Amino acid sequence: MGYFQKMWQDITTQEVVLFIASAVLIYILLRFYMSGSAYNDMRKTSRCYNETQLSKEHNIYNVRASVKGRPAFDVTYNTEDNSTSINCACPEGRIESTFTNIPYYDMRPNTPYDNRVQIRDKLTCQCETGISADVRDPKVFYSGEPGVKIFMHNPQKRDFFDNIVYGVDREVQLG
Repeated sequence: MGYFQKMWQDITTQEVVLFIASAVLIYILLRFYMSGSAYNDMRKTSRCYNETQLSKEHNIYNVRASVKGRPAFDVTYNTEDNSTSINCACPEGRIESTFTNIPYYDMRPNTPYDNRVQIRDKLTCQCETGISADVRDPKVFYSGEPGVKIFMHNPQKRDFFDNIVYGVDREVQLG
């Protein structure tokens, strides 16, 4: 009788079941460890995640528009006092720069829901370099809170603001 035949004769069904259960348990624990490790790496390196967390902590949501890599203007939403501000972000100088058709969400509580999406016709800034642009131009790049960036590209997509102002998804609530 060979070595392997003798070894398999001495193994009971209980031992086989325990071995398989142990192997499955070790596999599951390794998967949990690997997914947790990947999640932690994502949290450290994800620009989107970090910007969202920063905004949530301070109740201030900010987006910066840049034209040809140069900062143009900032749009800031403060959910504590329901305010919106649009300010120049370019380095101050003597050249007049004009930005047109800037969408913003009016967060004041007395504004009717249908009138909350507004367009600021013109923002004039004194900048070091002339970087005037219509914000609908694809050369305008936005950085900041992901939900606000989506709104800046398409003002009809205001789900982000509906969620932070009303605390619910209006599409789900309305129908």
